[in-house]
Amino acid sequence: MKTQTISLFMLILFMVLQIINIHGSHFQGGMLIWKYKDNQIYITYKVSFNSHPCDKISILNRTLLNGAGSLKCYRGCSGTLVSPLSYYCTEYSENDTWTYGQRTLNFTFPSTLDNIYVFGYRDCCWTSLVEGGSNDWSLIATANFTIRKDNGQINCSPIAAMQPVVTVKKNCAYALKIPVQDEDGDVVRCRWATNSITDEC
Repeated sequence: MKTQTISLFMLILFMVLQIINIHGSHFQGGMLIWKYKDNQIYITYKVSFNSHPCDKISILNRTLLNGAGSLKCYRGCSGTLVSPLSYYCTEYSENDTWTYGQRTLNFTFPSTLDNIYVFGYRDCCWTSLVEGGSNDWSLIATANFTIRKDNGQINCSPIAAMQPVVTVKKNCAYALKIPVQDEDGDVVRCRWATNSITDEC
């Protein structure tokens, strides 16, 4: 009887630790990329989590992993687009305990007068940092489906090729070069976002 009690206690402890591990401070960053094609919007989300399950087999088998939170529409359309935000793992680090992955989905949005749509991914919590962290995150994208006068096309979002995780030391100055590509040839600039629903960076 004592062995069964200890086994049950260990099982409960393991389950509690897994819940803390999954729902604790775990988000490490991400990005939203969109492209309009054939009356549909193709949204690619790239996300990095701390301690999500991924290994070589998951990558080879293209196993769909459950992320956290939902991709929702805030303007021009409504409701939840994807929940939970599942993704295909593409990279992982056992030493640094991070997982990185992405997924592309296509949607048909209703017509609007201004052709502007806002969608995003918000949840809690950022991974613990020396400063900041353990707060809600928000990845927001604004898509304008108006045909451009300069090229006769609908704009596409720029694409940034960034490492999943960048570690820097506190109180040191850094200049991070973010490789960016823009299909439309637009100038891409970085700026700090404000804390509003439609001010993405």
